[in-house]
Amino acid sequence: MKDWQTIGLAVAGWLATTWLTYRCGICSERRRSKEANDRARHDRKQGFLAFLKRTVADLQQRVGRWPDIFADQYAAWKIDVAERATLVCSDFSGTARTKFDDLIRAACRYNGANASDVHKQKLILADIQAIITDVEAA
Repeated sequence: MKDWQTIGLAVAGWLATTWLTYRCGICSERRRSKEANDRARHDRKQGFLAFLKRTVADLQQRVGRWPDIFADQYAAWKIDVAERATLVCSDFSGTARTKFDDLIRAACRYNGANASDVHKQKLILADIQAIITDVEAA
């Protein structure tokens, strides 16, 4: 083999090795990024579900017993759920996003006077439970 052929093969080998390393790095980075996004989505979902389940447990203790406390806690919950829902809603798309938004709106439709009524309190808890079911299914 001549010197220029050896140099040509060495350069071609170096270019091929560099290109393969680059391509493998891109694939690996994409996989790590997807895994990180999936973990973050799962953590947001679990945090939101824990918040909703804790709310249901707290409100169930107050149904029919302390209507004013239920109404105050529900009013505070409406503000808090709006903030927390914005973190989770980006994980839904299309009809799932529309359904999620509708469920949040339905759970927040009552005011303080409505929240003092025992029947409305049970409807509020059912609406929150519907959100939990929807998020768990997603």
